[in-house]
Amino acid sequence: MSPRRRVQSSPTTAKHVPEVTSEELGKFLARELHDTVAQTLATMLLELESFRIEQHGRLGALRQIDLLEQSTRKALADLRALLVELRLRRQHEEDVISLIRRGMLERKGRGTSVEFELQVAREWPERMSAKTAIELHLIVSEAIDNAVHHGGARKVQVAMCLEPGSDMAVVTITDDGTGIDARHSADRPGFGIVGMQERAGLLGGQVSLAAAPGGRGTRVQVTVPAPAVGAPKPGG
Repeated sequence: MSPRRRVQSSPTTAKHVPEVTSEELGKFLARELHDTVAQTLATMLLELESFRIEQHGRLGALRQIDLLEQSTRKALADLRALLVELRLRRQHEEDVISLIRRGMLERKGRGTSVEFELQVAREWPERMSAKTAIELHLIVSEAIDNAVHHGGARKVQVAMCLEPGSDMAVVTITDDGTGIDARHSADRPGFGIVGMQERAGLLGGQVSLAAAPGGRGTRVQVTVPAPAVGAPKPGG
């Protein structure tokens, strides 16, 4: 058979290739990203930590390692956020409470000794739109990562409730780490705070930061309209 005949026959052969649905493609991408890129970034963090020990006393090198660790952690956090979004896009609704709890369990599974606590008010809706679940979950995940990796927290508490007498839903993340002032040094501004504020803004809400009660640690408070989380307005 001539080369031209082979080329001409290829469309007929292609008809026998099974069609890949968007759901199957999403599952494949999520699996590949988790098994390859995420694992590589996690390994890089371990190697950077070992390299840090070897560079004890070399301030210039330690500063560069800090920057590399920060960038790598940010890339890993963004990737995990993408994996969550790929999973949720295949669903119409999602239980954000289960998402947050699962995130806590995954962190414990990675060997952290940090204590996590989740408090959910009885009136908090069990299910909500996938968009809202994604944004709230990613905000909480970012706040927890900040508390653990940058604040050195040993305990992180997440509380979810509807604000009495208003039409606002509130998610509060409190930790016992170094505190907000210590985290906002000249070489480490922000720590994803802008991203959290942008995500809350997509839901018509906002994010505020303050010192935790008692003066130690940080409190991140996310406030969004109650209808955004599927809860009725008071008296509605």
